[in-house]
Amino acid sequence: MSSAFDDGVLDQLAELHSSILPDSLISLLGARFVRQFYRYVAGTRTEHLGLELQGDHVIGGYLLTEAPNTLFWRLLFTTDLVLRAPLALVSPPLLRAIVEKVQSRGTRQDNTLPELLLIYVAESHRKKGIGMRLLNDCTARVRSIGYFGYYVRTYDDPNDATHRFYNRATFVRTGTIVHGGRPMAILEKQILDSTELG
Repeated sequence: MSSAFDDGVLDQLAELHSSILPDSLISLLGARFVRQFYRYVAGTRTEHLGLELQGDHVIGGYLLTEAPNTLFWRLLFTTDLVLRAPLALVSPPLLRAIVEKVQSRGTRQDNTLPELLLIYVAESHRKKGIGMRLLNDCTARVRSIGYFGYYVRTYDDPNDATHRFYNRATFVRTGTIVHGGRPMAILEKQILDSTELG
């Protein structure tokens, strides 16, 4: 369960997130906010963190949420996100991301499935099966909390390595949205029974 993570592990997840995903909305809000974000999601009942360790070092992680349509708003009222809004005035990508989030009111209001928000592996550990292990762990977690599927958003480019990764893991395209001015594919994974956890 995610609440078992100590601050050192959460700080490592935050640092890895910032280094791998520097253009994400969370990273654009600064290192302090990234740490706040991970402490917040580790303490909720609707978000689930998974990680891969090598010794004492975090080399990969994922974040699954059962409540993707409310996470932004919960962060707004439980962290200093509202205080960081002025940063958007000097950062056009941050401003665009915040405006899109406010206007979207969630990504899949018609879908009650959890969303895999983040999955990442340190560059030095890629192409070693770690991403697939994390994804398999996420799939098992989804099943254990009572769902029969989940979805992810990724760039709508079948040639993109991330898109191919999800295709290999039997995700199926169910729609598209525009995010950050780019088309994003919505890919869904159905978990039919206990034998199909990967």
